[in-house]
Amino acid sequence: MRTENDLRDWLLLQSLEGLGGRTYTKLIERFGSPQEAMQATKAQLLAIPRFQKKVAAQMPALAERRDEVEQLLCTLQDQGVHFTTMWHEDYPEILRGITDPPPVISLYGKFSESDSRAVAIVGSRNASPRGLEIAEGFGQRLAATGVTVVSGYAKGIDTAGHLGAVRGDGRTIMVLSHGINHFRLRDAGFESVDYLKSHGVILSEYFPTMSWTAGAAMARNRLVVGLAKAVLIVECGVKSGTMDTAERTQKAGKPLFVVEFQEPGENAAGNVELIKQGAIPVRTFKELDRILGAIAA
Repeated sequence: MRTENDLRDWLLLQSLEGLGGRTYTKLIERFGSPQEAMQATKAQLLAIPRFQKKVAAQMPALAERRDEVEQLLCTLQDQGVHFTTMWHEDYPEILRGITDPPPVISLYGKFSESDSRAVAIVGSRNASPRGLEIAEGFGQRLAATGVTVVSGYAKGIDTAGHLGAVRGDGRTIMVLSHGINHFRLRDAGFESVDYLKSHGVILSEYFPTMSWTAGAAMARNRLVVGLAKAVLIVECGVKSGTMDTAERTQKAGKPLFVVEFQEPGENAAGNVELIKQGAIPVRTFKELDRILGAIAA
């Protein structure tokens, strides 16, 4: 039976600054548990490929943070946050099939079997009014057909896609690029965290108090792509994180749809390039059937 002390130690290890998910997994594979990993010598830690000295140097001080992390754990659990790891039975199966699955996750809500039928809606943070309208419109229409909408909960296109799913009375998965303790409602249309919990999942692979970083935002893209059967890019620049999402989608062999504007602005310059490279153009909401057909295959 899993205990609070057990969860505390998994989180305690996750709190190491600079410890990525892959290295975390290597630690557990090498030592068997967080407790054993935290008792390892510096030499044992540095024997792990690519284990950083600055991370190893933090390990002895972790014990001093046990009470602090336990208090944080209890507070967030009282707020409805659920914690689990790849080594526990309640870890969502849908995440196990993703490239580099997150070893420790915190989440509001629960995954549903229907989430296996999902489409990601992504794009620029600085979106145009038309881009926001399209993202919300597709989110609402997809949700109305029972498709889960996945995105990274960044401002702009991501949030509009999530909002559309909620307004379509469907499900949405919000993949955060920061700790779950920093989650805030971006739009009154989301109503409340409890409402979102009943309409999907709010997911973080980071220590609960970790702030946003550019690296975390890029790493989040693999989860967004991994959780989706297809990806719809609404609006993006040539040099943007969304282009990374497009590349990951193509490498995964998943359908990549891109909105084609009649008069693309600078915010949609990336759209033009992606369509030139072979992405499937989307011009109207009537092409929803093409997306549904792609995820049914």
